[in-house]
Amino acid sequence: MENNNSNTKRNQYIDEFERMCCTPRSDKELEWIAGKLIEWSDLESSVTLIGFCSDYSIAQTSLYEWERRNEKLRKAMSLAKAKVGARRERLALENKFNAGIVNRTLGMYDDRLRAYDKEMRLATQGDDKAQTINLVVPAMPSSDAVPKRGRKKKELEGE
Repeated sequence: MENNNSNTKRNQYIDEFERMCCTPRSDKELEWIAGKLIEWSDLESSVTLIGFCSDYSIAQTSLYEWERRNEKLRKAMSLAKAKVGARRERLALENKFNAGIVNRTLGMYDDRLRAYDKEMRLATQGDDKAQTINLVVPAMPSSDAVPKRGRKKKELEGE
């Protein structure tokens, strides 16, 4: 009985693996992937979206392509990003995750933060010219101690 149960689980795993390795052909398959993504994002060990791709043998570019094709997968990605981003931030606050990495990559998991960062960059680009300081230095007076600019050393020695 136990052996039969483990074979059933093994067959289910193999079916899931084969399903994930093949390019989804229908919206139903993409919705199945969306469900798996939501399940995966609930795990405490889920700290990067590339981890989902790795766990399910999906190319990251494929996942983003499928996201554009399917509304449910797009919503699942948004939810998974929010969950993973919040988890990363919490782990950084608890000093269990490198805060520098979290800070640098938080925009990947928070669309509003990414939009805010972009807005701030655009706002400061125009301010660069307004903050330029031109320093005007008056010419030094010419004397024997301070020769005129461009006079050669030999000319000075001959005087």
